[in-house]
Amino acid sequence: MNRQERLQSFFDFTEDDLKQNRSGNVTANQKQVLWEKTKKEAVRLFGIFAGMAVIFVFIDRVKFSSSNSPLSWGIPFVLIGIAAISVVLRIIKRSDVSLNSVSGKVDFAWEEQKIYDPENINRSTIMRKLKMRVGGRSFDVDGTLKSIIESGENCRFYVTGGGDIVAAELLNGSKD
Repeated sequence: MNRQERLQSFFDFTEDDLKQNRSGNVTANQKQVLWEKTKKEAVRLFGIFAGMAVIFVFIDRVKFSSSNSPLSWGIPFVLIGIAAISVVLRIIKRSDVSLNSVSGKVDFAWEEQKIYDPENINRSTIMRKLKMRVGGRSFDVDGTLKSIIESGENCRFYVTGGGDIVAAELLNGSKD
């Protein structure tokens, strides 16, 4: 499998999709792929917040079994509300399927972010994300992409208005 085919597999697009992208159009296949990703993210996000709400109610009932304060039910409802709003906002963002392209030399870099423990400001965790920078844009990517594209290679990425890469191609001067 050549590298362009590996890019197609990685971003889940076909040669016909790429031809349509070059003309400025997102295909029905790509819209379906985006919708599937959106559904998975929505379920995961909602599950996290719902899980936090259930844990809160459980702890509240075990620790304060006689308590029936509005706060004991208010916090779970707030968490579920935040989850619902987050899901709706992500769906709205992903629904922008206008297409842009960004091209240039690719650069991969690990970005570190310090996350502080809310209970102990002196304790923190370092989170590392792989960033791909190209043409003045930055994308969070999976490390697998580094095995397909090398830093310094000239590539073009087709990106929706929602920020999702739907296709990519190696440009002249890139090794295949």
